[in-house]
Amino acid sequence: MTPGLRGIARVSLRGLLALLALLGVLMLAWLASNVVDDRDQPVPAALALPPNPPGSPLFFAVQGLLAPPGEAPEAVGRREWLQAAATGRGPDAGQRPRPIEGLPLDCRAPQDCAQLLAASLPQLGRQLAPAALLGQRCAAALAGDLRYEEHLPARLHAASPLPAYSGAVQCALWLSGQAVLAASRDDRDAAVRRLREGRQLAEALLVGCRMLVCEMVAVRMMELQFQGLGAVALLRPAWSADLIALLPPLPPQALAPGEWLKTEHALMRGSLDDLMAECGGGLATMLLGVPSRALDLAGHWACQGRIGLLPQATRRAMDERWLRVMASAGPGLDAALDHAIAQRQSGLAAPRGLAWRNTLGMALVGVLEGAPYDEYFARQADAELHRQALRTVLAVQLQRVPPAERATWLDRQDLPARLRGRLAWVDEGARLQVRPWLAELNAGHPRAAAYRLAVPL
Repeated sequence: MTPGLRGIARVSLRGLLALLALLGVLMLAWLASNVVDDRDQPVPAALALPPNPPGSPLFFAVQGLLAPPGEAPEAVGRREWLQAAATGRGPDAGQRPRPIEGLPLDCRAPQDCAQLLAASLPQLGRQLAPAALLGQRCAAALAGDLRYEEHLPARLHAASPLPAYSGAVQCALWLSGQAVLAASRDDRDAAVRRLREGRQLAEALLVGCRMLVCEMVAVRMMELQFQGLGAVALLRPAWSADLIALLPPLPPQALAPGEWLKTEHALMRGSLDDLMAECGGGLATMLLGVPSRALDLAGHWACQGRIGLLPQATRRAMDERWLRVMASAGPGLDAALDHAIAQRQSGLAAPRGLAWRNTLGMALVGVLEGAPYDEYFARQADAELHRQALRTVLAVQLQRVPPAERATWLDRQDLPARLRGRLAWVDEGARLQVRPWLAELNAGHPRAAAYRLAVPL
């Protein structure tokens, strides 16, 4: 080897040794930052769940609405759910046969669902025919105490059983369809009664739900009631005064995300505890989304030694994130939604890189909280937006506002500016176009598409 090459080799060796030394120092510094955990801290008061209620009769009746013929819905629901909630396992009542499925009743925007219902009376009758028992049970449940109070599982985590909500949605479909059929028979009292019951049932869940999935089910039920009301208005424009009376503002509790946020936090915290307790070999695959045996093995050993996965620091980080979400929702749903939109537009909601301290723990928190909770704020707000839009088209019909004057008329109404900007007259004033709040957060979501409500003629 020539002297020049030996010099280059010595320099390269020194550089390599210096790099290895630097990596060693960094590794030691990382280890020093990732072996000492935080002190144990209780769940912050703002996130603490209230005492678990025993469950109301309506809650248990909803669990058993799809029970086999000859069974008492409330008794079946009470027996099955209390067993499932206590043991963490039990019969899945949500898998029982649903008598009502598909169009025209089970319709979603941006399709003109009210128009479809009003134009599909023969199909609607055939669709409701197999649901006679369901209808009897729905009517019986609504004749009693309308307080919906969820009883939660003894422990919340990823594998917790969920209450059965299919029966509630089936009731909403049945009530909406029966209202439309009553309108086709010119039976005003029956149509108004079924629409009122649909509103009462959906509102009971909106107010009484404690789980996010329940809240979203209730939003869907309210949407079905609005679709049925819109179809009745198209069939019987002369009833508009009676129908608009069925559209008062939703109660404040129906638009408050605080309760389901606390429950979701408890569910995520329970899931986190399970993952840290199991410390399985698939940890790296779960975090990275790419199968890697070597990384899984390294993650397993790091997890077992609590190196880079500090339980108390991880819980504290999760609590701090949820406290920020709760703070944004504290002033109300509008404030929570505006905050979420501002974060999306500024890019602050973008995922972050790996943390130096508690690296695996912070990555776990990010995976568990990957759900876009701000989109659920939007879906709650869209229920109120739909109500306001429906009131608008009925008011225009009642006041006989000419199509050419409807935009000016709408500007004079006592609507918040943030809401007015989501409504626009199209088709020469014949229809009101509604742009959902969800479009501000996820324009590609199927529920984010604008829909149109026709003015009854």
